Amino acid sequence: MTTYDPEAPHREREALFHGLFVTFAIQSLITAAVGVMSNSTGQESLGEAMLLTSFVATSMGGFNCMTRECSPFERILVGIAYFPMMLAGYWTSALMIYLSLPGAQGNL
Repeated sequence: MTTYDPEAPHREREALFHGLFVTFAIQSLITAAVGVMSNSTGQESLGEAMLLTSFVATSMGGFNCMTRECSPFERILVGIAYFPMMLAGYWTSALMIYLSLPGAQGNL
């Protein structure tokens, strides 16, 4: 027998907020910081490695926040859409951030 949990909709909205918006904001901040550091030091290869590492770490953290109370099958279904969506959003924001940095257009 299942009972009604009045806190369930609030927890679902909170999980979605942390899994998508907070994760994307953290990724954008890290991208901006790495872009400024790699642009000012001239070490683009170090910046690329840091971006990949930060993307994997923040996406996995966001996915964990979002699917904490899901069954394993639901996690697979969410993951099929979550990771490509985060990758597309991360790539777009990284491109916009790098193009807005002074002097970065000559390095592309």
